[in-house]
Order: sequence, then C-alpha cells, then structure tokens
Amino acid sequence: MISKLDLQTNTQQVLSDPESIKTLLKDEVEIIPEVCTWLGRLKLLHGVPFNYLVPDERMLPPESIRFFYLDINWVDALIDGAYSIGRNLTQNRSANQSDRNTDEATLEMAHIQLSRHASQLRAGQMGQPDPGADLETVTGFLLRSRAVSECPGIGVYAYANLQDTPEKNQANPSKIKVMPILRLERLGSHSEVLICLLAGDAYRVDIHEALENLHYGIDGYDLTDGKISNAKKGVRSFTRDSHNKVTLDKSEMQVDISACFRHPDSGDGRTVNVKKLVDTLGGQLGKKDFDSAQLGFEMTEGVGMVKFVKE
Repeated sequence: MISKLDLQTNTQQVLSDPESIKTLLKDEVEIIPEVCTWLGRLKLLHGVPFNYLVPDERMLPPESIRFFYLDINWVDALIDGAYSIGRNLTQNRSANQSDRNTDEATLEMAHIQLSRHASQLRAGQMGQPDPGADLETVTGFLLRSRAVSECPGIGVYAYANLQDTPEKNQANPSKIKVMPILRLERLGSHSEVLICLLAGDAYRVDIHEALENLHYGIDGYDLTDGKISNAKKGVRSFTRDSHNKVTLDKSEMQVDISACFRHPDSGDGRTVNVKKLVDTLGGQLGKKDFDSAQLGFEMTEGVGMVKFVKE
C-alpha cells in the first residue's frame, strides 16, 4: 500500500512535467458537453463583441461586403482566455505551476475536440451530417446591406476551386462539391449585417435570395395605359427518350406573350390568361401535350444571385 506522502510526492512529480501529464492522459481529454458547446460557439465568434471584429464603421460601410481569413491563432488565444477561468490562482506557486503544466498538456487536445465540435454545431441544427471540418483554415465574409433585413433567408454556396462549381459539372451534378458552412446568421433581429464562416479557403462564393422566392416570371415588358405590350419570355425546347432521360436545347427562344394578358377593360391588365399562355408556349415549342409540369419548367424564374470569385 502506498503512503499518503508517497502519493503526494508522485502526484507532484507527474504534475511538474507537461509530458508526464500527456502520457497519463493518453490523448484523452473529455470536455463536458455544456462547456464544449459554449467554447465551440466561441470558436465561431459567437458572443464576441462586434467592435472586436470591425473596430471602425468605415471598414464596413453601408451596402458593402468584406471577405476575410479567420486568424486561428487569435481564436486559440480567445479560447485560452476562456479556458483560464478554471485555473486555481493561489499564492501557492507550486499549485499555480501545476495548473500551467496541466493547461500545456491538455490545451492542444482540447482545441482539437473544440474544433471538431464547432464544425458540427450548424450541421446538427440543420439536420445535416457531420462535415468533418478541421478548422485549420476558415474564410468568411461580413455583408452589410438592406438586403439582409429586407430579404430574410439569404443563402450561400461556396466552392474551394473551379473544378467543384456547377459550371464545370453540368453533365455530372454529383461532382459538385459545396464547402461546409460553419456559421451563417444575421447579427441581431434588426441588423443589416450578415456573417458567414466557411470551412476551408473559398475560391468562389454565391449569395442568393431565399429559395422560397422562386416564382413565375417573364423577361421584360412595356406598360402603356395599364396595357402590357412587348412581353417576352425565353423558353427552351427539350426532348425525353424512352429511358425518361431529358435533353435540353441550349439555345433559348424568345416568345412574345403580350396577347396572353387580359385587356385592361376586363381586369387590371396584368392578369395572365393561363389557357392562352399554354397554347402560345406549346405552339412555339411544337408540343401539343404541353402540360402543367412543362409550363412550370418554362415559366419559373430562379432567385437573384450574386457571384464573387477570388482571382
């Protein structure tokens, strides 16, 4: 049986050397879930005062966007500061040294665990699988615009290189690789600032309106005395083979659909006669069986999107 004095001596010897502590822990540091979540959110800048991110308003003027790399060393220092709350600061120099050695031995493992947890936070909330991001490189942007407050639900697609983009993979959509989004949110219910953090080095970022804003639309028209004229809609022909494979014609055909709008005397002049619209588009495309699915395909307008590319 070991004596109490020997136990204290052995404990002091172990705590006097960070490497001895690492050997004892065997690379296993488990942070309790509540603390892990709090520190993981801190790693994604949750709770960091905004003036720490943007010290001067002139750095982010109205209707502007600023891209950045997240300084991981700065974030690690932030975590270390929060981690120090649990230190035992006493007049006992030996106890303080033991705490510092324990920190040195466990911080690296703690950072790995926190990075793994931080990368899962948004994915878990969205019901998505773990992206497995290591957070070694984090890029992002701050967007300050009326669009943030007036168009809630703004979405983001980001790509690490040209080969991952939709343009390069039109024939094989499964090869499109979108970067994991670590954080995407508006900074306050009445704010015009949106923050986005991405796992990796972003080559291209697409910012688009909420997908629920999909709608029927036309490409242009003239309005005179409440009557629509010169209304144009671009349509594309497509064929479907016996295996139900669809081939889309790359060339777009402009169809004048001015006659498909009701006369101002019978309405507001901006109401569409759907039957006439179906007959007009079906006739131009040479399809007698122009059904509702094909009408939806031709008339649906995508949401507005802005693309940023790092040259």
